[in-house]
Order: sequence, then C-alpha cells, then structure tokens
Amino acid sequence: MPRTTTDMRAEYLSALYACNPGCGNDRWVKIGMAAKEAGLSVEDYDDWSKQAPNYGGEADVRARWRSFTPGGGVFNDTATLSSGQQGTYRMTTKRAQIMDVDTTGNALYSAITAPIPAGTNIIGKVGIDQTTPGTTNGVQVNAALPTGTNTIGNVGADPSSGKATPTEAFLALPATTTTQIIALSGSTKTYITSAVVLAGGTVNVTFKYGTGSNCGTGTTTLNGPWPLTAQAGFSKGSGLGAVMIVPAGQALCITTDASVSGGVDLTYQQF
Repeated sequence: MPRTTTDMRAEYLSALYACNPGCGNDRWVKIGMAAKEAGLSVEDYDDWSKQAPNYGGEADVRARWRSFTPGGGVFNDTATLSSGQQGTYRMTTKRAQIMDVDTTGNALYSAITAPIPAGTNIIGKVGIDQTTPGTTNGVQVNAALPTGTNTIGNVGADPSSGKATPTEAFLALPATTTTQIIALSGSTKTYITSAVVLAGGTVNVTFKYGTGSNCGTGTTTLNGPWPLTAQAGFSKGSGLGAVMIVPAGQALCITTDASVSGGVDLTYQQF
C-alpha cells in the first residue's frame, strides 16, 4: 500500500516527540527547522515545546517559527548510547528515520527490528513485514491467534478474538422437561454471548448443564429460573462478551415447568 501524507505526518510527529523540548536553544531551533521542513505546523511545534520547563510562550514560539528557513534542521534523540554518541533523527522527504552513528546504535536497531521469538506472550496479533526499510509495509490484523497464545481481554465483533467461530442455536420451549440445546464439545467451555427467550404463556425457564442424555448426569443449574408470563421474555448480551459460561465438557440444557409455546435463541462459542 502506498505511503500517505497522514502516514508521514505521524512519523514526523513521532520523531518530534522523541526529542527533549527542554534542550538548549541551538538544538531547539534546529528541531524547529526540521519540523517546519517536514511540513509540521507551528501548532505542532508549540504543543511539543509546552512540555519544557523553559517554555517561553506561544508568541515567542510563533516568532521564532517565522524565522526558520529550510535546511539544517535535525531531530536529535536525547538518549545517549554507551559509546557516548547519540543517534540522530534526520528528516527526509520520504520518512523520519534513525541514523545510527556507532555500532551500539546498529545493534539497537537490529534488536528492535528482529522477529518476536516463538512462544512470546503478546496482546492481540499485529504482524508487520518490512523486509527492506522504506518499502511498503504489510500489516496483518485478521489472522487467527496461534493455539496457546495468551491474551488480555477480548476486542472486536468476535468476542473470542479469533479463538472460535460464533454459532447460533434455537430450541422450542420444552414441555415440562429438560432438553439439550448445546451439545458438549470435548474439554472446551461454552461461552454464551447472547440469549433471547420468549414465552406464549406463564412458565419458569432454567438453564442447566450436565452430561449424558439431556444433561441427565450431574445436572446443575447455571442460570434461572426465569419467571415469564404470556407474550413476554428476556434478552441478555449482544454477542460482544459472555453472559453465561458452561463448564468444560458439559452440555447446556433448558428446563421448563409448564407446557407453553415459545423458544430460546442463543449465540455461543466453544474453546
């Protein structure tokens, strides 16, 4: 994908904010020249300058900005390398980049661009393939997470963050009995992400789990009973998070205490 003006502006701002606004006047001026040459605004420069304890005010910043001419601008990183030298952010018409000035800097560049080691715990999954710096980047954000990946929370329309495929299940209200609506799946848990129950008459509806035929073994109440009246019901969840969790290796069943029309509609995932 071609690089856009927005992409480059973001890189230039990143380079600007990597610098110390409380540096000496000479460096502050050079940074301003670089920012102006890169196409950043005086507002960007002023916002960055405000972080400095020696900030001279917006009027001063604007007056100095008007005096800046193209050329000679440099973004200087404030971190000193082990050799005592500094890496330098230099502006080009293509991108803001780190120009390493010693072997320590080169080693640092190699370290931060190396692939993530196998087995590393990550938050989400974003893969960036940039074989040659400065070329088009490919970002993969929709791939399934590898088995065993540790995640923090769930993000996106799929609440399992790629761990399982959402499935829908419907069951007409059983007549004063317990009936299975979701079968067990090995050792995985069942995450109910939405539930809608409607009744054509007065009835109590209970969600239960267990094993065997229609949860007949180890039958345990998971949720309810929900007392419903004619032409009434309830709804839980929107598909973005679990509203009920069935323990691993257990089926989910519905129990009623009256024979009425109606039904139960669920969306769920198992993993």
